[in-house]
Amino acid sequence: MTVNIPHQLEMKFLPRIRDLQHQFVILIRILAVKFYSNVLLRASRVTSKSPINTWSNSRRSGKLFKIDLLDDSGEIRMTAFNQQVDELYDFVKVGCVYTFRNFGVKEANKKFVMLKNDYELIATQNTKLARCTDPSNIPVVSFDFMKIANIEQAEKDKVIDVIGVCKKLGDVQTFTAKTTGRQVTKRDITLVDKTKQINLTLWGKQAEDFRDDDNPVVAVKRVKVSDFNGKSISCTMASTILLNPDLPEAQTLREWYDDDDDVTTQIGSH
Repeated sequence: MTVNIPHQLEMKFLPRIRDLQHQFVILIRILAVKFYSNVLLRASRVTSKSPINTWSNSRRSGKLFKIDLLDDSGEIRMTAFNQQVDELYDFVKVGCVYTFRNFGVKEANKKFVMLKNDYELIATQNTKLARCTDPSNIPVVSFDFMKIANIEQAEKDKVIDVIGVCKKLGDVQTFTAKTTGRQVTKRDITLVDKTKQINLTLWGKQAEDFRDDDNPVVAVKRVKVSDFNGKSISCTMASTILLNPDLPEAQTLREWYDDDDDVTTQIGSH
């Protein structure tokens, strides 16, 4: 039997829900995820999926991948290892909506997890996913934009969301990383809003694929603040980039940039 807990009661009655989970399948949202075992996570959208990463040491080897999930209450990360990678990787598609059942929950390591959630999910051998229809109440991606001028006061390594018009596009550059010896690809672009402009660094495939078609509005989720040669921002493996997104902030910036004949003189450089 499945019990659907209204979201107004999820947090208020968490202790009682924990008691009930051994008798029923409890249906919860991301916001209410705690240390549960027999719960069904309501429909959640996959907003990002990492490549499969492998590791090896003297004792063992393995592989993993990560997905970020979003519903109307918040976001959370799930990690799958080894056999679960084989079972789930091709099934999970970015942008699609799934329900999740029988997963592990642990406190998130904030050094590696940049989402606004104190917990993360672990796929186990009992984890079940079911793709479902796309409910209209689940956002494609959620943003908490910081104005570019305010980034000047942001701490180094702080993870933020930003939106701006691509005012300048740099060339793709390839170099060898000193620490790993691997070839690395990057591209710098300049974003501008009504308050200031800033340099954004793209890496890898994002750098190679980025196209500046008529100065697009660029919304980026989870960029990291850097203080190298002044304040700048840089994408990470967890960053999501949207060009000309269907957002009120994007429409406002588009109209402002297109109507202003001299943005350069009005906006100071970073």
